[in-house]
Amino acid sequence: MDCKFCGKEIPEDAKTCPECGAEFEPITAVQEIENDSIAPIEEIPAVQKKKKPGLPVWAIVCIAVLTTAVVTLGVLWGITELQKATEENPFTIYTATDKEVVAARDRVVATVGDKQLTIAQLQVYYWITVYSFMDENSYYLSFLGFDYTKDLATQECYFEKGISWQEYLLKTTLSTWHQYMMLNIEAEEQDFKLNEDEQKYLDNFRKTMDEQVKQYGYADAEEMIQKELGVGATFDAYEAYNKETFVGMGYYNQFAESLKITEEDIVKYYEDNQTTFDENKIKKDDTDFAWVGVRHILLIPEATKDENGKAVYTEAAWEACRKEAQALLDSFLSGKEVTEEVFAELAKEHTEDPGSKDNGGLYEQFFRNEMVKEFEDWSFDATRKYGDTGLVKTSYGYHIMYFIEGEAQWHYYADAQLRSDACQKLLDDLKAKYPLDADYNKILLGHVALG
Repeated sequence: MDCKFCGKEIPEDAKTCPECGAEFEPITAVQEIENDSIAPIEEIPAVQKKKKPGLPVWAIVCIAVLTTAVVTLGVLWGITELQKATEENPFTIYTATDKEVVAARDRVVATVGDKQLTIAQLQVYYWITVYSFMDENSYYLSFLGFDYTKDLATQECYFEKGISWQEYLLKTTLSTWHQYMMLNIEAEEQDFKLNEDEQKYLDNFRKTMDEQVKQYGYADAEEMIQKELGVGATFDAYEAYNKETFVGMGYYNQFAESLKITEEDIVKYYEDNQTTFDENKIKKDDTDFAWVGVRHILLIPEATKDENGKAVYTEAAWEACRKEAQALLDSFLSGKEVTEEVFAELAKEHTEDPGSKDNGGLYEQFFRNEMVKEFEDWSFDATRKYGDTGLVKTSYGYHIMYFIEGEAQWHYYADAQLRSDACQKLLDDLKAKYPLDADYNKILLGHVALG
């Protein structure tokens, strides 16, 4: 085993490094998450759906998965200034001591228009980028040659040869910051406003975080930020990050949703690119849905307990549940008003699905492989039309179904690509309008032990 600070070999049972004297805890493997493919860091996606305000992804990762990360004060790689490439390490190193990073918190290292990136803000953006990369690629880290127990500045990047993982992630960080800043500037010029819920979330952010982090042993959010993002980071910098990302993505989403794409545009795009669609086996005359929306009412059979206290559902219980579901469906169909609104009210009253009870049993715009098979098979039946009803049995119980809408694959992908092209043009135009000016010689990165 090698010391994660100086790289020297140490005995397996040692608690301190005999070379540099660093104390350390046993390495805890990053939780593995299966992904469909290796995912390099992405910039802002071409089309992004709105998400409800909530705890940022990095905070969930840091608190729920990476709470073992330790900022080791005073035990660093001994870097006192930007280190250039050497024979031993051919990569530029941006890591500095905690004292140097803290002293340089207010130093401006990059600008976009009138927006400035300080050392403190850089720590936030950079370490969130690192955590996100590790989370997205957790299953592939060893394959990529990414050893989170060692200095990222000494490991060659898999995606871009000739630079280290530190430099790759730093470049990605600056690119991400650039995009958010140009979107923020444009949002200000267009007088964009966050919605009421988003603004309320940001207004209460510090108070909410101070309360939430206490259950993880932190005195307040400031302590957590410096623990997870390095002592060079501050809560003010993280709070600014939250606002910048909310505004940036909010404006971007508003732009995407406001695009006026006509049916003629969609048909023309399909016809102009029919060869590509054919290669992907997507035909205009196919009625397969890309996504659907339904309402449902879930009834769960009555359970009994076995000798071990485990819930057991007998055939009689299942049959009783089916009869109850069928009776409710028949009552709906024989009513004076067989409408979606009436079905929604029945769902609020009868469904046992807590995830959709308050919104009338609604699951809107879901895709394949997001629901249990029986539920999905009924919903994605190509013959479905608005107002179709049915009864579906799954492992959860009986579902009384009401079909709302669906979009054919060819139509969905043509529309999505048109929006994607328009959004990409927006980003390209803004990059030209608001260029990034970064001084790499001023950049310092603090140390966070990831292992």
